[in-house]
Amino acid sequence: MAFQGCERKVVRFSESKRLTWKNALMNDEQRHFLSLLKCPPGRLTAEQTAYVFNCQLHDIPVLVAERLLKPLGNPARNGGKYFATVEVIELSKDKAWLSKMSNAIRQRWLKKNQRGTDLE
Repeated sequence: MAFQGCERKVVRFSESKRLTWKNALMNDEQRHFLSLLKCPPGRLTAEQTAYVFNCQLHDIPVLVAERLLKPLGNPARNGGKYFATVEVIELSKDKAWLSKMSNAIRQRWLKKNQRGTDLE
C-alpha cells in the first residue's frame, strides 16, 4: 500500500522535545503532530502502534509473543521495537485479525489472573 502524493521531510525536534524513557508514551503534542502529517512515518513505535490498535502499551509484547505482530528487524528482547506503518494500518482494518488480537489479549490476562488466584 503506497501513500500517494507523499513527500518525506526531515523533522528535527529541539533538545527540549527529545524523547527519553521517562516520557516515552505518546503525549498530546505527538498525537497532534502525527495527525497533521499527510504521509504517516514509515515505522511506528510500540506506543504509537498501541494507539492505532486502541490497546494498551503492555498489550504489544503479548501480540509479538503470539506472533500476531512482527517488529521490524531483529530487535533485542529488551530493546525498543518498531513496526511497519503500512502493516499496522492494514491489520487495523482486518476484522478477523482484530478478533485474534482481542482473544490473545484476553487469554493473556485470563492466564495471568488465574496464576494470581492459585497462590492463595
